[in-house]
Amino acid sequence: MYLYVFTGQDDRKKTGGHSDDIIRKSLGLYIRDNHLPSQGAQEILKTEAGKPYFRESDLYFSVSHTGSLCACLIGTQRVGLDMQQIRRTRTVSIAERYFSDSEIEYIEKNGDEGFFDIWVRKEAYVKFLGTTLAKGISKYDTVYDGRLREYIGEGTVRAFIENVDVGSGLKCACASVSKERICLKKIT
Repeated sequence: MYLYVFTGQDDRKKTGGHSDDIIRKSLGLYIRDNHLPSQGAQEILKTEAGKPYFRESDLYFSVSHTGSLCACLIGTQRVGLDMQQIRRTRTVSIAERYFSDSEIEYIEKNGDEGFFDIWVRKEAYVKFLGTTLAKGISKYDTVYDGRLREYIGEGTVRAFIENVDVGSGLKCACASVSKERICLKKIT
């Protein structure tokens, strides 16, 4: 599995299709990095919930944006990705509304970094499921016995969740069907 992090993406909101461009760039890099045959121009479609996917490919991907960064996680199993800049926010009111008691205790112990540890894991899992935040963020507990869980969910909706260090002041989590090595590639 590869995580491509692109810097200098400030104009992403102004240009339509920017995420599709990042996905296509990531696909090209993934094919090159894994010495795979070209898959041609892949059509990117979206589910009813808005999760993008390739029409005809055995590859899965997920995209996240924060500040001037954009990232794409791509591999051969279902994935979800979230990346956030650590910033001051209404952590208490958000946590009280969407987080479990054990998650709130984790935040009290770890502050803003703890809040974003949990937030990126929840959002990566929701993207893994292909649903929306409103339908899933409070359903899943990411903390057990004071520590971040390695897995979230059960059965076919169970995902391995891993935090990835993508840089100072950032939190990033990747969700996948099973534990797999993540190769981080930073693109400037």
